[in-house]
Amino acid sequence: TLSLHDALPISNGVNLGVGFMDNPPSELRSRILQHMNAWGQSANVCFSESSTDPAVRISRDQPGYWSYIGTDVLLIDKDQPTMNL
Repeated sequence: TLSLHDALPISNGVNLGVGFMDNPPSELRSRILQHMNAWGQSANVCFSESSTDPAVRISRDQPGYWSYIGTDVLLIDKDQPTMNL
């Protein structure tokens, strides 16, 4: 199920830090970032791993696959995921 609402757009050329809430192996983290950056090329967004206040916080322990969209990630409590894989 895909759920969408009015997200605020991300401006062009933004760099977003990505944090992993469950500390997966480095190979898996690299692969996830590789796929995110492949998408980011067409959206002019760069994703890089960050342990300091990441805007995108990935969890793998919640039901389903979902993500907040655009700048909505900035509205979510820092201890909560913004994406689940």
